[in-house]
Amino acid sequence: METLMSFFSVSMIPSVLQPNVSITASVGGLVILECHTTADLVVAWFWLKQIPGQKLNPIVSTYYQEIKLQEEFLNESRIQFKVDDKKSALIFTKINSRDARDHCGVLLYEKLYFGGGTYLAVNDAKPVKIIQHPVLDSHHVGDSVNLHCSIFGASCSGGQSVYWLRRESHSGIIYTDGDRKDQCETISVTVSTVQSCVHKVPKSLASDETYFCSVVTCGKLIVGNGTKLIADGKACFIAHIPIYSWFCSFSSLMSNNDSFSEVLGDLLCSRHETLTQT
Repeated sequence: METLMSFFSVSMIPSVLQPNVSITASVGGLVILECHTTADLVVAWFWLKQIPGQKLNPIVSTYYQEIKLQEEFLNESRIQFKVDDKKSALIFTKINSRDARDHCGVLLYEKLYFGGGTYLAVNDAKPVKIIQHPVLDSHHVGDSVNLHCSIFGASCSGGQSVYWLRRESHSGIIYTDGDRKDQCETISVTVSTVQSCVHKVPKSLASDETYFCSVVTCGKLIVGNGTKLIADGKACFIAHIPIYSWFCSFSSLMSNNDSFSEVLGDLLCSRHETLTQT
């Protein structure tokens, strides 16, 4: 019981407060992340970053009045740190896409206490759009089907991951399909970058299914309009779906498929029309 209480004593508590749960900034802008405490005596302050799916890494720390910036950020003149008795601030100037991550203020006062964290979302100047292309050939139930999508827009410097999501009509559940070993080809054009991807459905089922091409980039999950496989007796054909993209924000995204599937239900999504059909 004592061990259990000790564990909870280092958990998130009200005495360390980060006023902003999330902040959205544009590339090149300025952001101030704040952390407050009600403690009377602060021995040390810590700020850490957390890339979704990875462990916490320190950015800066203090021991009384001594400030120590981690080696990774020593040459980052755009990062400043301010501190007084009951408040600290991490200041980013000239925000870039690499800063789209979760930052957490941490206080050490006899024991370790964590604030709730502030999720910093960076808007890229060039939004990413996904268009899924119709499949015109007819197929039979049990045939393999190749699905195509095009991803428009430059990715963040941290790279991007392409996923195919599958939703069955009878369950309404969306989950990752396969092991992501899909064929994607990057095509550079004058104004943007286009990534063309193909996903092979090895064996179409007898029930209706919708497949969504999606990409994780710049701290967001962007989902295509979807391609629906409809089973009609012995035939299987592709339904027409209006071209939409779904833009989703998330607070955590793990690197493996199982964990990725689990967080899909917690995504906050909004529909954005990318192409009007006439």
